[in-house]
Amino acid sequence: MWHKISNGIYSEEITKTCNYEESLFNDIQPRIISLENFTPKYISNNPNNFTVSMFCKKRKLIKHINSINNILITGGGSGANNTFLISIVKELNKKNVHLLVDKKIKSVEKERSNDPLNEFTFARKDFEKVDLIICRPGIGIITEAVEYNIPLIGIDDQKNDEISFNATQIEKIGIGRKMKKTDSLSLLLEEIQNNYSNYINTLDAINKEGSTATARLLMDMV
Repeated sequence: MWHKISNGIYSEEITKTCNYEESLFNDIQPRIISLENFTPKYISNNPNNFTVSMFCKKRKLIKHINSINNILITGGGSGANNTFLISIVKELNKKNVHLLVDKKIKSVEKERSNDPLNEFTFARKDFEKVDLIICRPGIGIITEAVEYNIPLIGIDDQKNDEISFNATQIEKIGIGRKMKKTDSLSLLLEEIQNNYSNYINTLDAINKEGSTATARLLMDMV
């Protein structure tokens, strides 16, 4: 819902549209299907909200690692946090880890460095190799992390209520950590490494039958 993520940072025209959306939301109280654990209060307070579990497959838990080696860094489609994520890339380049980045981060960093970064394909076979995701925590990449049992570090964004909420929830439900720009990346990595089995077991235990539950809800609505 755009009226809850604009946070006063957009133009007057966009703000006007967001305000109109908010008035429609409050007046109509539409039927909404939202995700368990990632439903903000203004949605859950809607009497016509239906909460379901994650929309992904249940995959066999096979991760047994001694150290975090393969790290995916992605800013999502908007690339809103890419400047900060690129600073993380530079910090991790000094460590003995294998970095994977999305296309936008690679294209930006390619102009600044002679050291080529590995572009992530977002294919199943590549997700199965990832040990940790550092990201702008949109629901898309969170869903992928839950499906493939990959702990997350979600970058907080105080200019975007949805992203900030998601980052908080990642930590609250025990599938990763929230990272503010003032936090120590090294300490977060150490904490996740030390508790890695707890994180992946929590990810594995999450209900992943949201698509089936949604289909039933839609059939009941017809």
